[in-house]
Amino acid sequence: MSWKADRIYTKPTPELIEYLKTIEGFSDELFLVDNFEGIRFDWTRGFMLSDEPNENSYRKHTLPKGGLLVIKPEIYKTGYDKDYETNIFWNKYKEYPNDKWNFINSISPEKIDLKIDLTDNQLKLLTFLNSLNKKFNTPFLYYYCVMWGGDIEEEYSIVFDNGIRVYLYDYENKKDLELIENKRIELNSSILQTSFKYLDLELPTWFFSLHEESFDWKKYHLIK
Repeated sequence: MSWKADRIYTKPTPELIEYLKTIEGFSDELFLVDNFEGIRFDWTRGFMLSDEPNENSYRKHTLPKGGLLVIKPEIYKTGYDKDYETNIFWNKYKEYPNDKWNFINSISPEKIDLKIDLTDNQLKLLTFLNSLNKKFNTPFLYYYCVMWGGDIEEEYSIVFDNGIRVYLYDYENKKDLELIENKRIELNSSILQTSFKYLDLELPTWFFSLHEESFDWKKYHLIK
């Protein structure tokens, strides 16, 4: 079974949200997650929403103050979504295009060498995120991951926070790395744990509840 993430995380400042609502391709793809009521999988609810300790409590994490703004997450209709009104929302996301960033046409990508293979549209996106970081002084995290049968096939994150930082999973050597110029420095935590610190989110393990397919994104959709 495959799973994919190709999305943006940032802090939900009112000025940034209002600005993104004016941009076609982003305006209807903003989700402000400020609580964990969207968790629907019983196993996860058992430790994330409980004050009673159990065998999985060590995985429990919080959200940054004010929550997370998630842009264009992958959204799946699941067995939890049965009523007609909900299906209208979930069916919108039934199939994402192969290149979900192809709406970014007016931006000339910066000439930056991130030491990873990216599409032209990804480079345009990253140029845009870099400009947003400078404009709003707010960190941005672009996260990409492909898994098959629970194993990571490709994973990297790019953080914009007064500079650009690149983190990559080395599939062959099973290591999480930071790429700095021509150096590959091994991390002492996972890519997500390292990257989310820039958004003031501390993950005690690799687990992140918003990456479950059953997460109820509809609760957090910001209507234009």
